[in-house]
Amino acid sequence: DSHMGITVALLERGSLLQVTGMAVVDMDTERASALWPGALRTVTLTVTQVNQLADNALPIRWGVPASARARDLKVVAKVPESAVVTSFYLEPTDEEDVWDFEAGNHLPIRLVTTAGDLQRTYSLSVAPSASNAAGNRYYRISVKREPEGKASSFLHDQIQVGNIIQARKPAGDFVLQERKDSSRTIVLLSTGVGVTPVLSMLQHLVQLSASDKDGNSRKIVWLHGARDGTLHAFREEIDELVKQSPSVVKHVVYSLPREQDRGLYDSKGRINAQLVQKLVPDLENADYYMCGPGAFMASLEDGLERLGVDSNYIHYETF
Repeated sequence: DSHMGITVALLERGSLLQVTGMAVVDMDTERASALWPGALRTVTLTVTQVNQLADNALPIRWGVPASARARDLKVVAKVPESAVVTSFYLEPTDEEDVWDFEAGNHLPIRLVTTAGDLQRTYSLSVAPSASNAAGNRYYRISVKREPEGKASSFLHDQIQVGNIIQARKPAGDFVLQERKDSSRTIVLLSTGVGVTPVLSMLQHLVQLSASDKDGNSRKIVWLHGARDGTLHAFREEIDELVKQSPSVVKHVVYSLPREQDRGLYDSKGRINAQLVQKLVPDLENADYYMCGPGAFMASLEDGLERLGVDSNYIHYETF
């Protein structure tokens, strides 16, 4: 029987959403893992009916705390980072501090457009402690323009300094894991705009290293891939971070470098498990944080596991 249904309780409103349809299950593990690392199968649901109960139909309520409600953030700077990525610096319009967050978290935002509201989540690309010259903390999201992306196009083309963006509290599970063993290497891997959450992690780790007076900072390996210099976002910013900490080893890979890109990258090709092994000889004594397209993630995770890395030490976020 290919019939399938999904029920979602809207507890804040006391409502219920029911979606039914016909499902097709794809048991091909390789295709599934290419779409989502670790997935064993995929399910495609063709929706045939949607039912929603009226508000207050359920006796159960679960309110959203005030801290999780949307607030206005003002765009105080708009900075191009590459040919396709632009950063937006955001500060609260009220006198309250920004919400706390962990390196690797994303920021849910709401864009009000003439075509309707758009809700998206973008990774924060700064350390949780980042502050401006006045000492006020801020957020930074860095957005890649997608050819068919309504939200990314609106941000790039319409949002300017002074505009307001609504946001909710940062969230996400892609965060640095606490380890008592300082001998374990931290490996940060990314391609393209997948750099954003791991850049937040790198900034945070470099700050921790600077405040470590006992010299127990963990070694950090930064491995990033881009097509060429025009698409290499945050290059100068990352170079400066590497200069600040002797604990960081950086390696940049360009897949199609231009002649004028000489000196900007360390090797040509694509990031794979064999390259990681060259930079991290003791593969099993490391924690891996990676972000990028699904195929990149799936291939790298599979390669590392084949070389003996425990999957419990591989953490990822797919873009």
